[in-house]
Amino acid sequence: MFISILSAITWFSAEFAAGGYYPHPALYFWNTLIRFGFFIIVTYLVSELHKAQRSVQALAHTDYITGAINSRYFHELLAFELNRAQRYKQPFTLVYLDLDNFKQVNDKFGHYEGDQLLRLLTDGLKRQLRNTDIVSRLGGDEFAILFPETSQQEAEVIMAKIHNHFTDQFCQKYPFVTFSAGAVTYSATPNSIAETIKIADNIMYTVKNSTKNGIRHILYMG
Repeated sequence: MFISILSAITWFSAEFAAGGYYPHPALYFWNTLIRFGFFIIVTYLVSELHKAQRSVQALAHTDYITGAINSRYFHELLAFELNRAQRYKQPFTLVYLDLDNFKQVNDKFGHYEGDQLLRLLTDGLKRQLRNTDIVSRLGGDEFAILFPETSQQEAEVIMAKIHNHFTDQFCQKYPFVTFSAGAVTYSATPNSIAETIKIADNIMYTVKNSTKNGIRHILYMG
């Protein structure tokens, strides 16, 4: 609105200063009013275009079932974190999380209920995380959590809160559903994004293939 008013006034002032002639003085103001309306329309259309662009961008970055960041965008954010950690010599922590016995939810209650569980898990994770932390659904019932500039001790505290919250929220309705998580604090940066994820994934599977329902945390020093 302010830009539209300013544009109309500027146009009016420039035309008046240039000596533009109209047979009736009221035409100055009439033309200014028309231009103001035109600027309002243009400003509105530009604003809506920007909103649409932001919406499309958000959809391109978001998992449509859970609202978490999707795998593709997560890889971009992880690449940024790897570069930052390498440059400033700061640790970060990556968690690879996989639900145990999730297939039983789909088989017993249906896929809609399974999707609902994934959404509840995502919402619960977001509530326990800090504003700087990132949660992503990598696919199926597999999630990744990125803790930028976070030591092993700090990440362990947050993951304990997440595990307690998960148990409290889901144990009554889904007593057979737990999660296995592999957490890696990187004090040195691996050679690639794929290697960074693979290390955490491997740690997760050591939990899943043994006891399940647990978190194993290691420190990666290169």
